[in-house]
Amino acid sequence: MSDSQINALLAHYRLHNRNAITHVIRSAVSLGIIAALAEGQKTVGQLAEQLELQIDPLSLLMKVLVETELVEQYGDDFALSTVARLIPRELRDFGDFHWSHLGDFIRSGVNLSNDDAIPATDSDFLANSAANEWLATPAALDAAQVLDFGGSRKSLRVLEIGSGSAVFGVTLIHRDPESRLVLLDDEAGLKAAQKTVESVGVEDRVDLVPGNYLNPELGDDLFDMVLMAGILHRHSMETCQALFATAHRLLKPSSEMVVVDIFPGQEKGEINYRIAELEIRLRSSAGQLHDPASIQHEMIMHGFDQIRYAHLPAAPYFWGLILAIRD
Repeated sequence: MSDSQINALLAHYRLHNRNAITHVIRSAVSLGIIAALAEGQKTVGQLAEQLELQIDPLSLLMKVLVETELVEQYGDDFALSTVARLIPRELRDFGDFHWSHLGDFIRSGVNLSNDDAIPATDSDFLANSAANEWLATPAALDAAQVLDFGGSRKSLRVLEIGSGSAVFGVTLIHRDPESRLVLLDDEAGLKAAQKTVESVGVEDRVDLVPGNYLNPELGDDLFDMVLMAGILHRHSMETCQALFATAHRLLKPSSEMVVVDIFPGQEKGEINYRIAELEIRLRSSAGQLHDPASIQHEMIMHGFDQIRYAHLPAAPYFWGLILAIRD
């Protein structure tokens, strides 16, 4: 065989195996294998008895699962890997529910949030989850380092708009014991934020303010920094413009606005960025990824200058940080 034929054959097997592994993982989730192993390690026989499965085909499935990053084998026992144990329960289906509707979306152009057949609780891309905290922690640590919190920036009063789990804001003030944080979000978002705040132990320096972050009622209260982390991609540019106007109103003159969001440009994160872009369009009618140049232009139009941008080089390599000064 020629080199090109051999390369084509190897490429075929790589694609074939990727597809097979996808179905193996999907089956392990839907059959309850992953949930059962989350209770503790088990033999094939124990799994078969507990889940009412056939031992022979289950044994074959488990051999493939061991070749993934989900399951490890110790003698006759199988257990979740360290990686699998770190993945929050809410994410252990790897978004299979949503991706199963991808073909329908491509065919009709109707995303899940506009599909009347999909329950709102299953399709709401904007819903906050404690799982977001685990996913965003590396980027939050990078953001705190880039901003030099506790060093050149300290003793600040920070407002995080649309905080969700608040991992970014909490990470910032955790580095500087003199800074305080106000979290603005709806009740669901603040419920997730409360867990983060308590887990880090900064309750005495955090205020939770329930409300609509798209139209906040904070009066004339002014802040040293306004943070928007992971919310711009949930909204259209028109809504982002309104958020910038709100930030300008709530900041003291010459104070800073910080935007952390999903942006392109990191080679290692290209596939992660493209998949995130597709998922956002699949699950949300309003959400979209924005180019950092467009965001910076809108900031200028809303009274910000001295704008700087930095990639956050943490996995999944698609987060970026924009820093601007209120005029």
